[in-house]
Amino acid sequence: YPLLVVTQTIPTIAIAPLLVLWMGFGMAPKITLVVITTFFPITVGLLSGFGWVDPDCIHLMRTMGAGRMQIFRFVKLPCAAPDFFAGLRISASYAVVGAVVSEWLGGFEGLGVYMTRVKKAYGRADGKSGHAVEAERSFLMKRVFCIVLSVCLLVCLTACGAKKAADGKTPITVCLDWTPNTNHTGLYVALVNGYYADAGLDVTIVQPPENGATQACAAGQAQFAVDMQDTLAPAFTSDTPLGVTAVAALVQHNSSGILSKAGQGMDTPAGLAGNTYLTWDSPTELAMLKNVVTNAGADWESVKLIPNTVTNEAQDVLQHPDHAIWVFYGWSGINAEISGVDTDFFYFRDLNPVFDYYTPVLIANNVFLQSEPEAAKAFLAATKQGYLFAAEHPQEAARILIDADDTHSLTDSEALVLASQEYLSAEYVSDAPYWGYISPERWDAFYAWLSEEGLVEKALPAGTGFSNAYLAQ
Repeated sequence: YPLLVVTQTIPTIAIAPLLVLWMGFGMAPKITLVVITTFFPITVGLLSGFGWVDPDCIHLMRTMGAGRMQIFRFVKLPCAAPDFFAGLRISASYAVVGAVVSEWLGGFEGLGVYMTRVKKAYGRADGKSGHAVEAERSFLMKRVFCIVLSVCLLVCLTACGAKKAADGKTPITVCLDWTPNTNHTGLYVALVNGYYADAGLDVTIVQPPENGATQACAAGQAQFAVDMQDTLAPAFTSDTPLGVTAVAALVQHNSSGILSKAGQGMDTPAGLAGNTYLTWDSPTELAMLKNVVTNAGADWESVKLIPNTVTNEAQDVLQHPDHAIWVFYGWSGINAEISGVDTDFFYFRDLNPVFDYYTPVLIANNVFLQSEPEAAKAFLAATKQGYLFAAEHPQEAARILIDADDTHSLTDSEALVLASQEYLSAEYVSDAPYWGYISPERWDAFYAWLSEEGLVEKALPAGTGFSNAYLAQ
């Protein structure tokens, strides 16, 4: 069986995305991957068992007039049974691996998804660096999955449009970019307070698959998803753009910046010279940091770069005074405050207005927007109610978020969630004319900068990738 041996040289994790492409996101690719994973030991066991059959028994059966099926049933199968069940026992353990891999790459539930949730929950229980790490990692992953999932979109076109449920409500799936946090509060408030139900919508909020929320949305697995403007850029510039559009800003201004221990001179970009910066090694990240350091008159080359692997930024800068870390103040900065760690911090938006891009944003599947525009508007109107409630009642909204978090990643972080919600309550609308509004000038300015710096494959024309047309003013 040389051909069988050759098939086992292909890594399971390489087969799984192809199965998702061919069969969609249901149970079929998962079952197929399990079958492929378990087929080899069972087959080898059977073939080995057949090899132990006594030729004299076969000759005897033929002499007595037995046919092939009778020989197989009464001689070969009983002889091979011990080896078959030995292969079956081995396959039982392989089956779990195959199922987990398939859930990692294309599932919303199951053991693989649960393991991903737990990993993410540990990464952000004390700080939000995990959110940023995942965002930057997704920047690279999107280049790989762009072509595969765009083709998958074509396969799933007929499934993208919303269909009425038995109770008359329109099913809507929203895929988060990370485990639940205060960026998502309005979504959970709208769900728990019944705003979606009142709008005739049956909304389900799910965690992202391993390959990201944007790919799931583009492929029709979710009608809406959460992402960020910077990490969305590759989705619009590849040869096969993903079919998504940003339809609402969840937070009006970029709250990210550089955190360091207080009194170390890193309260401005110039202070980073001669110190250590913890990087995700993303081209956009390093280009932005180089821009602000250079514009401050400091030597970018003197900044020491090391990998960012921390989960609690406040404790890291406390233990390593020469460290500087890119964080979102609404989570990691607040975490430093409630932890009693004195820190310095500067916002990127204060140093260069181009860096006041939108993060996070709510994106939608293009086919869904075209086929169900009224459902999209109803969803965004109800979501607006949720975020306005969170802005007016931050403490109550924070508790709704904690109680509705089915990952339980916020259970032991109540003080952090409450404080973060107080901070973000003023950021959901801020100075925008209405909730969700995306300024064309700010959106286009950041994408123009990416093009000028050569950080995207091709230039992004003005107006690419967003729309305010579905928002309730």
